[in-house]
Amino acid sequence: MKKIINYYKQLIFICFAVHIGFITFAFSYDRIKAVEYANKWAILRNAPAPDLVSGSKGLYYNYDIASENPLGNEGGDCTNFISQCLMAGGIQFSSKQASLVDSKGSIIRVADMPGALQNYHGATISVNTIPSNLKVGDVISLGRSDDLYKHTVFVTEIMGNTIIVNSHTPDGRFNLADLTNTYALTIQRYIHIPDSPVIRE
Repeated sequence: MKKIINYYKQLIFICFAVHIGFITFAFSYDRIKAVEYANKWAILRNAPAPDLVSGSKGLYYNYDIASENPLGNEGGDCTNFISQCLMAGGIQFSSKQASLVDSKGSIIRVADMPGALQNYHGATISVNTIPSNLKVGDVISLGRSDDLYKHTVFVTEIMGNTIIVNSHTPDGRFNLADLTNTYALTIQRYIHIPDSPVIRE
């Protein structure tokens, strides 16, 4: 009897939450699938080829093509790619979570990613200090004093103090320290995503 009562209490709460415009739930973030996606597509595009000669039937847009990017020449494909990695692991984005979310569910703007993960997916952010709980499948937002949000990368391997990240624009697999030194990215926001993210809508 108590189980039945508890069930109906939960049902009533869910209905109430939907009615007033919010819902909170948790799920398991599949880091392995997210990293597998990041490694598969780090130097490729899961998108139709620009000239369509290859007949590729990709799932997402390629925002390295300025004419397709809402941000124009100021944009790139980095945050779009990291969104795809996260979606491969089960995380979903909506227009409530960021100022620019495309029709495929990808966040486009670098500055939107930290807030979306922190405010809607329970992530924690550590600035310029590598957190002890950093894991593969986490995200790092990079910038500098004259451009606070410049680049987004995805953690695919951690070997002691060495962090390997995958990214687009530039494409590939990089030692984080080398990447930040090369592009003078002095601001690093380490975004740790919990294994069971809390989703708030």
